[in-house]
Amino acid sequence: MSSRTEIILLALIILLGGVLRLGWPGLTEFKGDEARLMLLSLEMAQGEQFPVRGIGSSVGVPNAPMSVWLYALPLVFWKHLYAATLFTGLLNTAALLGCWWLVRRYWGAEAALAAALLMAVSPWAIFHSRKIWAQNLLPFFTLGWGISGLLTFVEGKPRWLIVHLLCLAIAAQAHFAGMALGPATGLFLLLFRGRVNLKWLTAGIAAAALTALPFLIHLSQAGISLSRFLRPTGESSRGLDLMAGRYGWWLITGHDLYTLVGGEALADYRAIVPSMGVISAIITLCFVAGVGLWLKQGWANGPLADGQPARPPLLFMLIWLLAPVLFFSLPFLPVVHHYLLPFYPLPFAAAGVALADLGRRTRGWGWLLLLVIAGGQLWGWVGLQQVMVARDTPGGLGTPVAYYVDAAAQVRTWWPDEGEAELLLGGEGESSEFDEFAAIFAVLLAEYPHRFINSQAHALFPAQPALVLLSPTAAVPVRQVYQDAAASFTTLPLRPGEGEILLVQLAAAPTPSQPLTPPALAANWVQIEGYTPLTSQDEQTAVWAIHWQTGDYPDPADYHFFNHLLAADGMRVAQQDGPLFAPTQWRTGDRVISYFTLPWSLTWPRPLMMNVGIYRYPEVENIPFLDVAGNPYAVWLTLPAEK
Repeated sequence: MSSRTEIILLALIILLGGVLRLGWPGLTEFKGDEARLMLLSLEMAQGEQFPVRGIGSSVGVPNAPMSVWLYALPLVFWKHLYAATLFTGLLNTAALLGCWWLVRRYWGAEAALAAALLMAVSPWAIFHSRKIWAQNLLPFFTLGWGISGLLTFVEGKPRWLIVHLLCLAIAAQAHFAGMALGPATGLFLLLFRGRVNLKWLTAGIAAAALTALPFLIHLSQAGISLSRFLRPTGESSRGLDLMAGRYGWWLITGHDLYTLVGGEALADYRAIVPSMGVISAIITLCFVAGVGLWLKQGWANGPLADGQPARPPLLFMLIWLLAPVLFFSLPFLPVVHHYLLPFYPLPFAAAGVALADLGRRTRGWGWLLLLVIAGGQLWGWVGLQQVMVARDTPGGLGTPVAYYVDAAAQVRTWWPDEGEAELLLGGEGESSEFDEFAAIFAVLLAEYPHRFINSQAHALFPAQPALVLLSPTAAVPVRQVYQDAAASFTTLPLRPGEGEILLVQLAAAPTPSQPLTPPALAANWVQIEGYTPLTSQDEQTAVWAIHWQTGDYPDPADYHFFNHLLAADGMRVAQQDGPLFAPTQWRTGDRVISYFTLPWSLTWPRPLMMNVGIYRYPEVENIPFLDVAGNPYAVWLTLPAEK
């Protein structure tokens, strides 16, 4: 193959891989973890803070801040989530070049181009290149780790040890999966100790330690031991199994890609993409044959005089390939498929070597087989995108982020030009740390003052002008009361089956159908202004609403309402408690309507009465109501429950 032909083919492969990774960023999903990572990176890019820890993890310990630091880099230049999304794709496109370089150096141009093409069209490799996710940064840095390791340990260029250790530190801190390469580095230092220069080893360790220093200081100050990162948990502890190997096979072949559409959309996906078992089998055979060729080439010439293998790349490659699989086969560690990303690009390198060898032996049939594999992989990926755009995919990929970006653009269009205003984000919680909807729009609309409301339970009406952005999951009474109180509103549809986001420009707060004159003042300065009697939803449940005003002197306590429904004979027939709108978010003049769903029956003796009160949680300490002189007189109000 001429150099010109190789360059043209390589450019086409990189172009294809780049389009698949960088094209149509609005089609990527954007969920809670991605939003929380993005929010920290955005705060860093704006100079608001220097993070010393990342987002929380499922095992109860914080992540290192490395992924936050890395994603802050593109946000310095463009403070938009597409900047971070494209940054992920750009790093993974650069990894294709790294794959080509590595394979070409040891197995030639044909094998290198085949490996790069296989990696470019691999469905799981594409998926892990298109969204803001800490683990999606790994292939670029693990390739840097591998290439610099080959140059250090195999080719005897000791200065590259600094890059090797630095890439290891970055990968391990970007995501827990990167730690799988640590034992491999230790083994390389032992096996190839004759090629390790102490000066460069010391410099590399120092550079790696410097990147980890802020996080280590944070752990020390927080009293978190490093041993907690490897401590078994109820989720991670398991017996010996082959799941790590199975997940590795997924990443190699594209198998189980259909899981990304979820169970309900599977039939739609299968109508476009039938079973890809034949393609998976072919890739598996190519991978196995490639590893076989590595072994044959590595042992062909016997050992060297110093006892090292005649083909040091063989030993290096096998250790690199197996390290993540063996590491996550440990029974006390959790494993999911993206934990195996550190072994990229070796599966594609092995398959590329096999296909290139087949192409030389069969006068081109190997290249035809390569095109068949690439076409099948692309077919599977394009089918996935078609389903993702056409309908909801519960249990699979989330809503394409373009829908959220469009909703944010509508908010900007409606934002008042004059006066103070705020944005109310109504999801399923009152914190971006726990609620996905809140986290997503806290990123997309970070420039606007905003508060979070649990739209399953509360409708907030501030004293100042406000826009409300409601999740499709908002409770029906909350959605209805906001529409009724709107100066104007519009609906922003998501994918078919996902519902609509509601954007409301608020007018005045509605008055309660049953006002209390004067309002009942509680000792935490909450004023209950009235209520809406029980309104039946069906034959078994009814909705009860309390209209109240927040206190002028909020404290961070957690307060709950209690609602005890009493029949005419005084017997309690139903009860529903629930938290007040979070006091940490109270502002002067806020009015809130809190909704409660209670069991309800026409057979209960009438009239029904409701005892309503407030208590401090978790102490369950009742908050008394005060008379005009400020003296406590009761710990609940007794109100008619029905009209």
